[in-house]
Amino acid sequence: MKYTFIAILFLVIACQTKKENTAQTSESTATTVVNDSIAKGKQQIQIIRDSIGANLQNAIENGGTASAIAFCNIEANNIVEATSGDFKGKIKRVSDKPRNPNNQASEAELAFIQACKDSLNNATMPKPKMHYVDDKAFAYYPIVTNNMCMQCHGTPMKDIPADVVSVLQEKYPNDKAINYKPQAIRGLFVVEF
Repeated sequence: MKYTFIAILFLVIACQTKKENTAQTSESTATTVVNDSIAKGKQQIQIIRDSIGANLQNAIENGGTASAIAFCNIEANNIVEATSGDFKGKIKRVSDKPRNPNNQASEAELAFIQACKDSLNNATMPKPKMHYVDDKAFAYYPIVTNNMCMQCHGTPMKDIPADVVSVLQEKYPNDKAINYKPQAIRGLFVVEF
């Protein structure tokens, strides 16, 4: 009887160890899938950022900041959509203070934008995050402003010249995307996998 009890105890311990190892392997696999998805999305976002940045720089050099607004008004969204098609996923830009009302962040996106702002306030650069809704996976990538952004997203009549303010008011009468500082959270790129 004593040996039977010891054999059963070893069997229970062996089964429990196998379950724990299986759970650890499953968790490790899930973490790898999430990290791979975030990395793939990040590559696509970088392609978009590089393309939009190069086009903006070109527009500013050739016609000034006011002409760059025409590019943003039409072409920036086209670049995002074209890249989304190549990626076989959906990519969009959202903000808590959108210039284009179609880019208003959802409640979940607003919560992550606030978390990113809190991170920056604590001197920590926010990182991308996966979010799941029903059977869909989304990755959120913070958009952080830089000095170039201030020409259109800074303080009107201080960072944003009068001619640019005028064009912005004409094209975006309900513009909320102003009064930013460099190194602030402008919004998110959202990638749906």
